[in-house]
Amino acid sequence: MNRHGGRVKHLGPIFLLAAIGCGTKDAPRPYAPPPTGGSSGSLFSDAGTSDQQPVIEIRSPAGGALLAATSAPEVRARIMASAGFLEPSSIHFILTRDDAAMGSPAATEGMLTGPLTDAQFVGRLNLSGLAGGAYTLTIQAATTSGAAASATVSVNVDAGPGITIVAPAKGSHRKGSVVVSVVVDSTPFEPTMLPLEATLAGHPVDLQPTNTPNGYQGSVDFRGYDPPLNGEQLLTVAAKNANSTRTVATASFVVDDDGPTIDATFPLPADVVGRVIDVRAHITDAAGVVDSSIIALIGDQTTPQFKLNLLPQGAGIYSAPFDTAQLTHCGLLSGGLPRPGTYCIVYPTVSFRAADDLGNETTLSYSFGVDNQPPLLDLNPPEVRIVRRKETIQCSWAFDPLGAHEIPGNMPDDNCAVGQVFQLRARAEDDVNGARFLEVAPLATIDPARIDAYILNDTSQPLTVDGDGDGICDRINPKLVPTTAPPKSTREVLKIRLAAVMPQGAADFTPDPSLSAETRCNMGDDPDLPPVLCRSEEPTIAISYGPRLPAIWSLEPVEPSGLRCFGNQFDAFANHIGGSSSRGLGTAPPGWACIAVQATDKVGNTGVSAPLRVWIDYDGNQSCPAQDHGATTPPPDCTGRFNEQTGTVDGTPCTSRRYTQPAAGPELCLDGNCG
Repeated sequence: MNRHGGRVKHLGPIFLLAAIGCGTKDAPRPYAPPPTGGSSGSLFSDAGTSDQQPVIEIRSPAGGALLAATSAPEVRARIMASAGFLEPSSIHFILTRDDAAMGSPAATEGMLTGPLTDAQFVGRLNLSGLAGGAYTLTIQAATTSGAAASATVSVNVDAGPGITIVAPAKGSHRKGSVVVSVVVDSTPFEPTMLPLEATLAGHPVDLQPTNTPNGYQGSVDFRGYDPPLNGEQLLTVAAKNANSTRTVATASFVVDDDGPTIDATFPLPADVVGRVIDVRAHITDAAGVVDSSIIALIGDQTTPQFKLNLLPQGAGIYSAPFDTAQLTHCGLLSGGLPRPGTYCIVYPTVSFRAADDLGNETTLSYSFGVDNQPPLLDLNPPEVRIVRRKETIQCSWAFDPLGAHEIPGNMPDDNCAVGQVFQLRARAEDDVNGARFLEVAPLATIDPARIDAYILNDTSQPLTVDGDGDGICDRINPKLVPTTAPPKSTREVLKIRLAAVMPQGAADFTPDPSLSAETRCNMGDDPDLPPVLCRSEEPTIAISYGPRLPAIWSLEPVEPSGLRCFGNQFDAFANHIGGSSSRGLGTAPPGWACIAVQATDKVGNTGVSAPLRVWIDYDGNQSCPAQDHGATTPPPDCTGRFNEQTGTVDGTPCTSRRYTQPAAGPELCLDGNCG
C-alpha cells in the first residue's frame, strides 16, 4: 500500500515495486488504451521493466472516501516516468462498481490532464446516475516506450435514497383525489430518515410508512385546496439516508375535471341540411374517450326525438348517418303549412355528448336548419305585383313573371299552340320547411348545375311521375332516356340545361285603375313606363326570392346586358320536336309535346314542375287554347306513377306542386323579391 491508500500495479516481463511502494507486489494487469485513442501499436511490443514503469501516487480521493453522487469529485494523482517520457493519451482513470459482473462496462471514466505543479495530473469524476455502493478507482499511465502501470483506491458512492413515485404515475390524469404512493430505498446507507418531505401545489403531503417494505402512502383531496386543483400539477418527494444525503423525485400529472373536447361538428349552426346526412364530431381527451358514451340527440329544444350512437371512424372522428326525412316537414311556398295541432321542424337541436375514462362529461348543443323540401318549379305561374314603399305602400301593374304569352315567340301558357321557336322559362325557387311566424327560413338554394328542362315528343307515356306513392309528382319518368341530341326513339327525352336570370329591372308603377278596390296597397304614381330591359316583349323586371336569389330560369345564353337578358328561345324544328302542317322537308305532322323542369337543391332535394303541354306546329301561330288553333286532340296529362318495387310506370295521374294565387289577388313581391 502507498501512503495514500492506493495499490500500485505494474506491467512488463519483470515486476518491481514503484519507487514509493511499500514492498508488496501485485499481479500484473495489461494496459488498456484510453477511449480517446492514441498510438497503441508499440506499447505492448516494448513493455519495458519495472524500473522503467511510471510511478503513480493517488492523492485524491482518499481511500475509503465517501463521495456524493450529486458531486463531481476531483481525481488527482502524482505521476512520474522512471525513464523516458509519459504518453499523455495513456493517462486516464476508470471507476468500476465492485459487485459488477465480469465484463461490465466502467461506471465512468475520463482523462487526466497535466502535469501541474509537482508532476500532478487532475480530472473530475462524473457520478451522475450512479447507484450507491462500493467502487474502485483505477488510474493508468504508460511511457512512450510502452512501460505501463496502474494504481487503485477504494471509494464509496452515496447516491442518496432511491425514490420511486408509484402513484400518481407520470403524465396520468386524476379526478377528485389521489393516493400518493412512493417507495424509498436507502440501500446501502440505511435507514431512511423520517419524515419524508412531500409537497403538491405548495402544500405538504403527509406520507406514512405502509406494510410494504420501503413503502409510504398519503391521500390528497384536490377539492381541499383553495382554489381546488385543476390542470397540470407537480408532486415533489424528497428523502434523506443515514448519511443525510438528500434526493428528490418528481412526477407531473393532470387534475382533470373537464370532459372531452368536442369540435369540428356537422351539421354546424349555420348549416342547412336535408335528406341523409352524416352527423359527426371530432372528440378527444387526454384521459381517454369512452367510445360507447358518444351520442348525438336530435329534436326540438326540449324533447330529443332521435338518439344516434356515433361510432369511431379513426383520428378522433365519430359519426353516424341520419335521414332528416324522419323530421316532420311541410312546404312553405306550396302552401303546405301544417293543420292546427301539428307542426313542422325547421330548426332542430343537435346535442353531442361524450365522457372520458374518468367519468367527466361534455355536452355541446345548438340548433341547425333543415330543408327537406324540393324546389318549387312552375312553367305557368300566376301573375304577381311588385310592392314598394313611398309615402304609401304602392303596387305595380300585375304581370306574368315569365312574360306575356300573347306575344308570338314568347313563353307560352299551358295548352297553347306554338310555332317553330318560343321562349322556355320557369319560375324556380327552393322551397323550405315552414312554421307560423317564421321570419328567416333555412334555405339550401337550387344547385345551378342541376336544373334542366325536359321535352318529350311521345306523349303516350308520362313525363313526370310520383315515385314515393304520396300522389305528388316528384321526378322525371325514370324509364325515359335523357338525351342532349334530337331524340331518335320514343323512349328518349330531350334534356336542356337552364340558367339563372339575375334579378334586375323595375316594374310598371304607372297608375293602375284596377287597384282602386285593392286594400293591400295603393296604385303607383310614376308618370312614365319603366325602361325596357332587353326587348319590349320581355318583362321589365326579373323577380327574385329569399336573399335576392334568381327566381327566373331560362335557356342559355342569358345575357344580362344584351338582347337575350331573359334567355334564349327553344327551336322545336332543330330538335325534332313537334311537326309541320305543311309537311315541308318530310317532317312529322304537328303534335303535342310535354315540357317539365326538374331541379335539385344543394342538399339533394329534387322537384319537378307541372307539365307544360304545347301543340307544336312549325307553321302555326302562338295562340291559346290550342284546341281552337290547330290542335286535333285534347292535351295529354303527361303525368303518371312509378312503382319502385316493380320498376314499372303507369298512367295513373299525379298532382303537381305549383304556385297558387292568394284569394286576395296576385302575390305581392316587395321590391321585386317574391316568395
